[in-house]
Amino acid sequence: TMFTPCFINDIDPLPEPLLPILADQAAPIAVDLFDSAFAAPDEAYLRVAIRLLQRILAIRPADRLSRPAMLSMLGIALSNLSERTGDQATLDEAVDALR
Repeated sequence: TMFTPCFINDIDPLPEPLLPILADQAAPIAVDLFDSAFAAPDEAYLRVAIRLLQRILAIRPADRLSRPAMLSMLGIALSNLSERTGDQATLDEAVDALR
């Protein structure tokens, strides 16, 4: 929908009933961001990927089949960000996502 870019860029408010649909439409973009983030020289792509993955995971139901893969990507991205920044809290978030 035309709201997908708003969802991806964290522009609120969005119609509540559309959020699950928007999360589904944003998932492939989150995967692409995740894949490209590790080659980026700074952590901007990584932060965007993390924010989008977190938003998708917050909206999608816990029993969704793709949830473990998304949590794994989030944990890896947070771990990589922690390595780049040295932030222990980010590493703790990575561990929580990977549990």
